[in-house]
Amino acid sequence: MVEHIQNYDVLEKCTKDILSIIKPTEDDQNKRLNAIQEIVDSIYLVGRLGDAAVKPFGSFLSKLYAKSGDLDVSVELPNVSGFPTSKEKKQSLLGELHTDIYRLVLECQFILLRMYSILESLKEIIFRNRGSTM
Repeated sequence: MVEHIQNYDVLEKCTKDILSIIKPTEDDQNKRLNAIQEIVDSIYLVGRLGDAAVKPFGSFLSKLYAKSGDLDVSVELPNVSGFPTSKEKKQSLLGELHTDIYRLVLECQFILLRMYSILESLKEIIFRNRGSTM
């Protein structure tokens, strides 16, 4: 009987250890909510996808995921005139979304590279000016 109680103690400790790894913090959850919002915002940019719904599923809903885990979302397209959207239409619209998101990523990279270049130039100017005033 004593062995069973000790085994339950070990099981309880193991369970708590596992939950401490897969139970997200508030910060983790906020990051995922922000990612979902960014997807929603991106979909809004694709005019023909404006009525689409972004819905998380999987571990996000159960609130049991590791910090480095993935985020499962579905993009649900509205029915047009009461008919479901065809597979080809879905692929086309999601292809547009992919292109727009990719374009945004490239634009962000370009902006970051320009900012880095400007900061490097400013750094050189500051160091030159420091040297001339000493």
